[in-house]
Amino acid sequence: MKCVDCPMLDNKNKICKSEGKGILRKCLNFLVDWNFDRIFPKLESNPKTLEVGCGWNSRYRDLCINTYKSNWFGIDPQERHGKGRSTIRTKSGVVSNIPFPEKYFDFVYANQSMEHWEDFDFEHTIEDGIKEIYRILKYNGYLMINVPIHLHGNPIFINYDWQTIRSLFLDEYWYNIDWQEWRKEYQPLEPCFSWKSSRVKKPYKYSQFLENTSSWILNIVCRKR
Repeated sequence: MKCVDCPMLDNKNKICKSEGKGILRKCLNFLVDWNFDRIFPKLESNPKTLEVGCGWNSRYRDLCINTYKSNWFGIDPQERHGKGRSTIRTKSGVVSNIPFPEKYFDFVYANQSMEHWEDFDFEHTIEDGIKEIYRILKYNGYLMINVPIHLHGNPIFINYDWQTIRSLFLDEYWYNIDWQEWRKEYQPLEPCFSWKSSRVKKPYKYSQFLENTSSWILNIVCRKR
């Protein structure tokens, strides 16, 4: 979604009204709200929902449980994140080996974690993770995954390697694939140069993007065949 078309734009003051700290976090919070509002009404009552790489932030879990009355589960390979904060996971796990049976979930989502999957699971690829999600998702179930582009993590997202990213979601396995570009066209707001932060690991030997490239979020929503 272009910022100029987003309902969170305060055009008069040229600011984003979405909640959250940081440019991309504001965008992420609203895109999750916007997509959840469209996905959950299409699911059966009390759907089983899995968050892959849930971390410590409880915002999206609380939405699933309190607003959408979902049976929420979360997996994460770490017991603690960052400054010793406990994760909210219900089970320990990596995306290539999700500890649930086949065709178990109605909805699986991963917010800003796919770019790090191979960092926590060196023996497996992002493609392996997508295949494992396919295994535990019900037929016609929904998958939503988003990643930052031109920021950090796997080089295919730093460089926006479209062909490789597209090949992860094959038409023979997924349908109604919706490729959403959030904040790619950021005007009239300011660009996002979060990758310049000293807090961001910079594997720039892989990166081909220009000094003035703004970071944005790619969100993918699809259904299992």
